[in-house]
Amino acid sequence: MNAEEQKMWKFIEAYLQERPPVYWAAWWGRCQDETARKRVESVLFQNGGLRDLTDLKVKQAVLDVIRQEPAMMQLVIADFAEEVARVEKAGSAAQPEPGESAGDWKLHVSTDSNLITNYKCGLVAGQRVRLKKDLVITCGGAPTGTVRPCGEEWTVLAGIVSDPVLWFRQPDGERCTWDDDAAEVEEWFEKI
Repeated sequence: MNAEEQKMWKFIEAYLQERPPVYWAAWWGRCQDETARKRVESVLFQNGGLRDLTDLKVKQAVLDVIRQEPAMMQLVIADFAEEVARVEKAGSAAQPEPGESAGDWKLHVSTDSNLITNYKCGLVAGQRVRLKKDLVITCGGAPTGTVRPCGEEWTVLAGIVSDPVLWFRQPDGERCTWDDDAAEVEEWFEKI
């Protein structure tokens, strides 16, 4: 594998690690290779029911099988390419701030050893919160025209030690970050 392929593989691996369990089930459902489907099914389900997909051991088992099955990895790579194309088309790909170069950036990859599940602000990964007031979305200090309404429910996601910000998943599936500050979280959110 050349250096460019290794770099791309790291991005795909990070993409795979970040996908919530609903993606695993979707890949399993879309997979045409019967052997691969049965292997993934064996780690997704137990005794006729879905396993606890928030369990880190189950997650690792599922991801290991997905990585080992070429038909599953083709689906992951296709979804990754689709998401990259969507971001590029939308023109919302991250750009360096003035005085900063993209070479200064770091890729943060979550592993079992660097996950944050209990935040300083008191929130815990998996917990649900509700916005206390309308949130006007801005970019570079200017409103984008998007407003997240008061009462909207968000889910707290796990973060990573190397980039200690508070992560949320919004109802539309988009992820966003917030300062891990108890006073600010208290101002904007109520726990459900």
